[in-house]
Amino acid sequence: MLADKDPAGFVAGLEGSVDAWYAATTAGDRGLAGAMLAQRAGLVDATIHDDVASAGEAAIAAAGPADVVLAAGSFQAAGEILRRRVIIGALDGR
Repeated sequence: MLADKDPAGFVAGLEGSVDAWYAATTAGDRGLAGAMLAQRAGLVDATIHDDVASAGEAAIAAAGPADVVLAAGSFQAAGEILRRRVIIGALDGR
């Protein structure tokens, strides 16, 4: 999520629907450190990641067959996960 967004409001909207949170550092001038994102959102149990790609990979690895991984917070974050999964899927046949 970018630094000028409302992490607490975003998380409140998903309360009760999320089993695990992965807070990632976003790059750029409006970027926000993953630890700061978790703090602002009140996510005491979130795992913290240095970048969106590693957070996405951790979430995908932890997901079961019936789980859904939601990459959200900014188009930048969601786009990074989609790009990586399309590339990885093309390479390994998924």
